[in-house]
Amino acid sequence: MPLAPAPSAYVAPPRTALSPEHALLQNFVGRFVAKTRYFATGSEPVEAVAEVTGFSILGGLYVEMHFSRPEHFSGRAIFGFSTQRQLYTSVWMDTLSGTPLLEAGEVTGSPNTLELRSVDSPISAVEPNRMLRTVYEFRGSVIQATVLATVQGAGGPSDRRETRVMDVLYTRL
Repeated sequence: MPLAPAPSAYVAPPRTALSPEHALLQNFVGRFVAKTRYFATGSEPVEAVAEVTGFSILGGLYVEMHFSRPEHFSGRAIFGFSTQRQLYTSVWMDTLSGTPLLEAGEVTGSPNTLELRSVDSPISAVEPNRMLRTVYEFRGSVIQATVLATVQGAGGPSDRRETRVMDVLYTRL
């Protein structure tokens, strides 16, 4: 008895159809210059510039972005939309951290604003009450990303403090 069906008997599952939510992700496709300002506690912002290229992958279901800087830094982001959970998803990996940042979220406010919240992050392991929130605003040839850290205090849900961690301005080339 064969372990797998004969090739002629195999029926492929239906392909996931692209949704309007997948179309929003196409804003990340193309070549960009990313200007980053990182706000370290108690010091002036640190600025850096990276070259970014975004590719549509797996038939448009996902977008993969490659980040590189001359200082031997590189990073990758993959964005998607879960049709089952009705949530946008992303994963960020770079050469500065050995732990990926996983985020999930939705369009908020306007149809051009995507908000993602950390599902698991390097900082949440060290500070379990601290989570990240990334807001992307799509403005034609520019994407403005703001990364905020939310710290939950001992006083419950109303005892929260949010601080700006980073701003990234993506300008399409």
